[in-house]
Amino acid sequence: MPSTFHTCEREKLFLNPSDKKFGTPELQRLVKPHIDSFNSLLEPPTKGLLHYAVDDIGVIEIADVPHNSPEKGNILKVWIEEVLIGKPFLSENIRGVKTRQIFPSERRNYVMALVRPSFAKRGTSYTEYGVSIRCAKQDQTTMTNTLHYLKNGNCMLRFVWRKQEYMVPVMLLAKSLVETNDRGIYEMLMLGDLENTFVSDRVELMLQEFKTLGVKSREQCLTLLGEKFRVVFGVPSHYSNKRVGERVIKKVLLVHLTNDQDKFNLLIFMIRKLYSLVGGNCCPDNPDSPQNQEILLGGHLYGMIIKEKLADYLNGIRSQVLLDINAKKNVDFSNSFICPVHTPDGSPCGLLNHLSYSCRVITSILNVDKIPLFLSELGVSIRPPINGRDIICVQLDGKILGWCSVKHAQSIAGKLRILKTEEKMPIDLEIGYVPPSNGGQYPGIYLFSGPGRMMRPVNFLANGKTDMIGSFEQVYMNIACLQEDVVKGVTTHQEWSPINVLSILANLTPFSDYNQSPRNMYQCQMAKQTMGTPSTALMHRTDNKLYRLQTGQTPIVRPELHNTLGLDAFPNGTNAIVAVVSYTCYDMEDAMIINKSSHERGFGYGTIYKSEIISLEDFRRIGDPIQHHFGLGEDAPPSWREKLDDDGLPFIGTRLTTDDSLCAYIDETKGVTKVKKYKGLEDAYVDQVRLLGDDLGKNEAQRVHIKLRIPRPSVIGDKFSSRHGQKGILSRLWPQTDMPFTESGMQPDIIINPHAFPSRMTIGMFVESLAGKCGALFGIAQDCTPFKFDEERTAIDYFGEQLLRAGYNYHGNEPMYSGITGEEFHADIYIGVVYYQRLRHMVSDKWQVRATGPVHNLTMQPIGGRKRSGGVRFGEMERDSLLAHGMSFCLQDRLMNCSDFSQCHLCRRCGSIFTSLSLKTHHTINSNRAYKKHHIQCDICNTARWITLIKIPYAFSGKPLFLNNIFAKALKEEQEKQAQEEVSVKKVG
Repeated sequence: MPSTFHTCEREKLFLNPSDKKFGTPELQRLVKPHIDSFNSLLEPPTKGLLHYAVDDIGVIEIADVPHNSPEKGNILKVWIEEVLIGKPFLSENIRGVKTRQIFPSERRNYVMALVRPSFAKRGTSYTEYGVSIRCAKQDQTTMTNTLHYLKNGNCMLRFVWRKQEYMVPVMLLAKSLVETNDRGIYEMLMLGDLENTFVSDRVELMLQEFKTLGVKSREQCLTLLGEKFRVVFGVPSHYSNKRVGERVIKKVLLVHLTNDQDKFNLLIFMIRKLYSLVGGNCCPDNPDSPQNQEILLGGHLYGMIIKEKLADYLNGIRSQVLLDINAKKNVDFSNSFICPVHTPDGSPCGLLNHLSYSCRVITSILNVDKIPLFLSELGVSIRPPINGRDIICVQLDGKILGWCSVKHAQSIAGKLRILKTEEKMPIDLEIGYVPPSNGGQYPGIYLFSGPGRMMRPVNFLANGKTDMIGSFEQVYMNIACLQEDVVKGVTTHQEWSPINVLSILANLTPFSDYNQSPRNMYQCQMAKQTMGTPSTALMHRTDNKLYRLQTGQTPIVRPELHNTLGLDAFPNGTNAIVAVVSYTCYDMEDAMIINKSSHERGFGYGTIYKSEIISLEDFRRIGDPIQHHFGLGEDAPPSWREKLDDDGLPFIGTRLTTDDSLCAYIDETKGVTKVKKYKGLEDAYVDQVRLLGDDLGKNEAQRVHIKLRIPRPSVIGDKFSSRHGQKGILSRLWPQTDMPFTESGMQPDIIINPHAFPSRMTIGMFVESLAGKCGALFGIAQDCTPFKFDEERTAIDYFGEQLLRAGYNYHGNEPMYSGITGEEFHADIYIGVVYYQRLRHMVSDKWQVRATGPVHNLTMQPIGGRKRSGGVRFGEMERDSLLAHGMSFCLQDRLMNCSDFSQCHLCRRCGSIFTSLSLKTHHTINSNRAYKKHHIQCDICNTARWITLIKIPYAFSGKPLFLNNIFAKALKEEQEKQAQEEVSVKKVG
């Protein structure tokens, strides 16, 4: 049986990397959407998103006369000629990415029907019904237009301009777009369905109310619109009201369309869909469903920010010029797009999601110039029909291309899909056919070609070719997962593989279909917490903190995706011989025993890399000469030179302990040598030293980067995990001489308790143990891709037969003998090879202990926080637990003697505790007329006979808080009572 580890090929590729292609192209393909989104800012096939942004910003005109002046005055035109992206000028201290995530956004260029109670709160005449469209320009910036339904049947369109909301009658906007009359609008809205009195009554009322504005023609409507928004848009004084109205239409109304007729057609469509929603003929859309969501990529977001900054820059120029002139005179899962497994447990579950492995994010704008021609050949009419009862609309990115009959719509969508799979149209074109329904989504054929959409490949059964489908169209498609799920005449597509529904990390879980679902979720989280191999270029990394597993191995049991992604170059665990047996009491609960010899051979040995940056720029202000230099002066003691070179920098490989010299510099102003000390609590080794110059490279280096390497061998309390969510804590390093052994002499590296399996049901770990055992015996890599086995071809039969051929038990059990007594165990032990991960949760980072330390200046109790040498939080439940264990003296020692111990005086007769308010001292005067203090006297008993010294917590002693507050409150009440008695006596008198 040939080996499938590809060790020689990987070593050859590592030693001789190609300069023409990537060694693992799949990794590049996974990050390609992110990179392409940034490349699309300036690169073809389009002319770049930033250039579209510059065109949209346009020219800003600045006049030297007031905006209400009839004179034109002198005009200054300002525009952006060219946009280039250069090297960032930010300091390296603040460069970097805190989170690497992509975020969902609402689907663009699609009219969504909404029912929101918040709409009705906008005014007494508003209702909860509305339709909204998020229009995307060519530069990927968006403008949302919302059409509200009023109680009287009218409609108002809402948009946001410079963070302010505005409402405009929809008829005013409609008549501002095209030259038409009331009859034309009525016919467009009715589409021949004159029997629909619900719509006709509201259209007639809307047209009648529009007449109250006193405008009729398109020019008059534009003039009225410009008059109302002249000040809002800040246009020059010489602009006519009509020109201002045209600017309003261009900037805020359906901005993804450039033709006024197209805008008018879509606006009529929005009104029809709104009335259909109110009449109950269609259901509201769900904006939170992935069907109506797209992906907001980092490059597109970056382009939006740049456009906003460019516009602010031009507006700043205008403001400054005007200032000079005046001086002078805003859950539903979709299969296969979002992984159902890879999501956190707890409150973010289902909210923080990850894309499936097969999901692709579109980053470019598709060439859709031939689509109108194809549609016309398929029978789509450009003109609106006379009878619109059985007619649906065909749209492309929010632009109405035509209409077709309901009986031909599905055929048209199917023919378009065939053209797409035959590469006569862009393969990433999304064809969403929404069929007519009773109260469902508004029907139509919706085509989408913009970037940011989620697409995935499936098998198109009509011709056996790959079809890229989107989240919008998938809802109305019949896609089979397996061959036995295909229904002839109904199923149109089939999944290429069942694992396409899972994310990359979920695909890497071996035999995940045998595990309980929460355990697969836990593994997806712990896979990101491993001490693995973060990079193959560690010599060039300058991370603040980096974890590395020194003895990583390639897993014997791995899925096909492991080789596709080239993950052998990034091992994140070790193959371990695991025995499932209750051996000693050190494997109770989630504890696990590790063979001490395995530990000494490097099992789970990790390293942490930390960065220390020493900057001499903090000692001088900008513009001052450099007076601090790295180096050792003549006054440097010999102890410094043991770790530092003459340049003041540490030797490579030097071992550093707490308060050792880390770096030295010379202060010219004082003529002395100063040293920076290592403040870490763990021993570290100097791994690399880098001098950091300025951006120009002309001045003397004033900063140095020192990379420290901190060894982290496994210690008791460190956390380990298998790839099945079986977490465990190292409880003890057991000597090899006392470890149990098999008949062949094999001893386990790890012992776990069998009680970890019944409730968690991680059967996949049992199967991995069998597969790993077979792989180690035959020297082959075993495939653990999910859904490979079924009830007819089981995993136990496949791997059990391999074990039989090697002379082992069919089920993986073996007789074992005690390492202490040498006796054979009464039962056979399940033992095999499992890939184990060491996690980043280590005792060295979490331990917290103190005898004495800083305290709070008010309560005198220990402060909190591990970094501040604080104490551990101890509440009532912890106190009750110690009392139940009979540890009263320990409780007193921890919570009083080592916390806020204090002493105070007590009167045993009346029980008074003396505070600063109840204290009375007895004084006498000696011959020198000096006061002499004798003793403390009880103010109530008027004697010092019963005074004694007691030990109580400081918080109760009365010095700062508790009793002082009580006495102060009692004194205040007594004074108020006396004042009321005096007032009553005066009134009686």
